[in-house]
Amino acid sequence: MKLSLRDLYATFQERAVWTNSIIKDGLSSRLGILEESITDINLITIAGKHNDFILTKKFSRREEGSQSGADWLWCIGEPGTWLSLLVQAKVVNPATSTCNFFNYRSGEQRRLLLNFARHYRLFPLYCLYSRITDEFYPPSKSLPSLSNVDSLEWACSLVIPKFIRKLVEQKHKKQIDLLKYGIPWTYPFYMAATNSDQKLAHSLAEAMKKIRTEFESVDS
Repeated sequence: MKLSLRDLYATFQERAVWTNSIIKDGLSSRLGILEESITDINLITIAGKHNDFILTKKFSRREEGSQSGADWLWCIGEPGTWLSLLVQAKVVNPATSTCNFFNYRSGEQRRLLLNFARHYRLFPLYCLYSRITDEFYPPSKSLPSLSNVDSLEWACSLVIPKFIRKLVEQKHKKQIDLLKYGIPWTYPFYMAATNSDQKLAHSLAEAMKKIRTEFESVDS
């Protein structure tokens, strides 16, 4: 089966829209939605549609707490070229627009994530689920590469651990601060879809590197 990069991008876009909607529904119903539930449904849906090109391992709570520091591992690509992403997910409370768990267990979870990634040569990331209201303007949308991305796609945002550590040190917990360093998880797949002459893993890695350079340029 031939990989359709546009289909892959469309799936991640659809999951961001769904994530935003389910967080909104959880707030309005007063029932809430757990990070684990969002993760489970997103992983199952993505794996079901693209299991030839995205291999997924979900860590148990025991494995997460004592070994990986991550919720799941994605190996994305095709035979011969893979990009392995080690992901820890968090959800922003839609009632308070804050996330209080980036320094979980006094930073031990983050240390586990980095050590596990370093040992197995994985790319560590945080995935931030949040509700994007019509009035919310993600701060990182001001970056050149992200200026034309729909704000709704920040409902599933990726943040590298370096910036998570910085946010923790500055005691930032508000969504507006957290998404200063967040990129929509659709962005690398969009870039891959527009650069289809390269292997998927190479395109994703280049997109992540490009956006990190832009963040560091703004921060310097």
